[in-house]
Amino acid sequence: MQLPPTIARLRPLRPLRWLAVLLVLVGCSCCPCCSVPIGPSPGLTNGDLPGTYAGPGGGTITLRADGTFTATGLTPVECRDPYDTSAEGPAGGDGQWTLHKPETLNPYQDLDLDFTALREGWSGWLASRNEIAYFIGDPDEGRLCRFTRSAGS
Repeated sequence: MQLPPTIARLRPLRPLRWLAVLLVLVGCSCCPCCSVPIGPSPGLTNGDLPGTYAGPGGGTITLRADGTFTATGLTPVECRDPYDTSAEGPAGGDGQWTLHKPETLNPYQDLDLDFTALREGWSGWLASRNEIAYFIGDPDEGRLCRFTRSAGS
């Protein structure tokens, strides 16, 4: 049985399609950039964040509507980078918080915590609707220390 000329021309392309799909899947599985969260931006405003967030080891962060915060237990054992102890931030304190504008395809928005006593900020915090977090170690590894919004706040 002879195939029509159009189908006969497409048949050799079929293995190339599978090869392209395979390359995309394998390439993404070994690429470190694929472990970084990708998704729609939460589009948060300063009014969305105030509340108390609880983290591992009993740590808490309270963000207030006036742009100030109080934090305790920010670097519990569960959130320490075993390879780089010098990268740890402060265990707690008071200060000002700043929410950055949303970015495309990032399910978090950048959040800075500026500690009054240290006179410096701890950037690298991330905010979403009911969670604030920071990366543990290399961001390409995708490990996050998460603080979730407490009920009723």
